[in-house]
Amino acid sequence: MDLFGRLFGQLLERRRRRAQAETVFEHTQDALFLVDVTRDGAFRIRQVNEVYEEITGRSTADIRGKTPTEIVGERQGARLEERCRHCVETREAIDYEDQIRIDAETRHWHTTLAPVVEDDEVVQLVGATRDVTEQRERERTLAARNRAMEKAPVGITISDPDQEDNPLVYVNEEYEDMTGYDEAEVDGRNCRFLQGEGTDPEPSLPCSTRTATCCSSSATSRTSRSASSTRASSRRRTNASTSSSASSATTSGTRWTSPGRA
Repeated sequence: MDLFGRLFGQLLERRRRRAQAETVFEHTQDALFLVDVTRDGAFRIRQVNEVYEEITGRSTADIRGKTPTEIVGERQGARLEERCRHCVETREAIDYEDQIRIDAETRHWHTTLAPVVEDDEVVQLVGATRDVTEQRERERTLAARNRAMEKAPVGITISDPDQEDNPLVYVNEEYEDMTGYDEAEVDGRNCRFLQGEGTDPEPSLPCSTRTATCCSSSATSRTSRSASSTRASSRRRTNASTSSSASSATTSGTRWTSPGRA
């Protein structure tokens, strides 16, 4: 009787846990899927939640019992099955990102896959996946803009109006060649440091407006750059008077001078 009671209690506890798992499975914000690991080593979809159905357009009824190859094709399916096989062999959760083509559209998916072990055997895999396509597109766009700014033929600076005194946080290569100051020297300083004893008294822009992201200076240096600090090539010296809306400094072959740097 005691043995029967313990077994019955274990059964009820298992059902309770399973009910809790079902609740989490259906109400989480991530797209979840459950994969059965068969004795012959195949991976077949058992269940997907509503979020998965919404973002992929495929319901549990559509794909239950099917392998990844049967769902997304031989080439893509083989990659996914290899991920599943690796998870089973290591018995550890894995994270991966892949491009999957669904309904003539290729999307980026970030997935976490974890094994379910019973009696020392992996019987199922539970996965959570997110569509990160838009995030990856934004990252590529930002990287392209950064490359364009770095190689621009005009001096560009960016300041941070959210920090005290609106300090510079970025200067490109052309700015370094125009002024003679490298990024490490100007980082964290307001652009007014370019004004000094060797500059015209005309004030530079205050760089204090919270709507501005680029810092400008109209000061013109009168102090010659020393030979040891000359960095511009002959091409840049020829174009030393180039100015930009982001950094309208003009050099004429000289180095900007601030107090203590003359």
